[in-house]
Amino acid sequence: MANRNCLIAVHAGAGYHSQSRTDSYEVLCARACSQAVAVMNSGCSSIRAVAEAIKVLEDSDITNAGYGSNLTISGSVECDATVMDGSSMYFGSVGALSGMKNPVLVAEKLLTEQTSGLLSLGRIRPSVLVGDGARHWAISNGFSPIHSQQMVSVHSQRAYRNHMKKLDEVESSKKRLKSEPVDAALDVKISAPLDTVGAVAMDCHGHVAAAISSGGIALKHPGRVGQAALYACGCWAQDGREGRDSVAVSTSGCGEYIIKTVLAKECADVLGCSSDTSTDLSNVITNKFLHAQSLEAVQDDKLVGVLALKSKPPQSEAVEGKYEAELLWVHTTKSMCIGCMSGDDELPFVEISRLPESCLAGQTVAIGGRLFSL
Repeated sequence: MANRNCLIAVHAGAGYHSQSRTDSYEVLCARACSQAVAVMNSGCSSIRAVAEAIKVLEDSDITNAGYGSNLTISGSVECDATVMDGSSMYFGSVGALSGMKNPVLVAEKLLTEQTSGLLSLGRIRPSVLVGDGARHWAISNGFSPIHSQQMVSVHSQRAYRNHMKKLDEVESSKKRLKSEPVDAALDVKISAPLDTVGAVAMDCHGHVAAAISSGGIALKHPGRVGQAALYACGCWAQDGREGRDSVAVSTSGCGEYIIKTVLAKECADVLGCSSDTSTDLSNVITNKFLHAQSLEAVQDDKLVGVLALKSKPPQSEAVEGKYEAELLWVHTTKSMCIGCMSGDDELPFVEISRLPESCLAGQTVAIGGRLFSL
């Protein structure tokens, strides 16, 4: 079989991306795409590509993943990450992991170790590890630990101090007023990024993979695990078979709500056999998320973003042909930063998709996409 082209797409989160930092976000996504394409053009798999793309995003202090992540209420960094392989359907994930520079690489190692078969005495290799157990496993598998404070950026520390000051003010008011309601102007939501980062890819053999990484919500309780560590919630990858196209999905947004809707797999199940992808993906977000029965009691804004890759193989394996691939992104947040690149592209495509000013975040669906012939 002749080699096929490759494709990578990344997102730097669905949330709010200020106009003043637009260039920084776009440069970061472009760098992640370029790194992933270089990896695949050298012969590596889509698994390696998504992990390398996420590593670039984790190393930046402007994303809520890896270095510079939101801090827990105790002032520490705890990260979640998953990598999933569409060919084998194996996945590896870590939750509430601290003291590791790149959580996504630990998740990738958990995935690839599963291909080595059973452990001694017939023990099944782990797919998901959390907390100290994840950290100890990483160290035993060659990862070097770092001090937790090395994961804290100047920006995240400043944001933490501001959030804790607001929290103290609200809690003090509640104690002082007791039965009286707290001033609404005081008890406002903290403005912290929800922008979990993600990547989807197809390699030169047509295999897809997906990855996701997150520092979680600001002031979260230590040990909290979001969608980025949970199977079928944060990301999904599945090679096509039996009339279904290949699909890779990565999500971003409020983890608790994404978990309750198992959103990554919901999107993949629909896209795998869709002939009208934009409409069908928009309907999933509307019907399976915004209006989901599991979220009916939610009074908060339902904030989410999804990046999806769908690819259709050549009609005949005996005749050299092209993969038809489609990238889609959809969000209910104010903005979502996207980057993508094929193996033939000289430069990545980058865009910050924004809701129209007249639309309300958490209630409106914005969607975009690009087509590729690879």
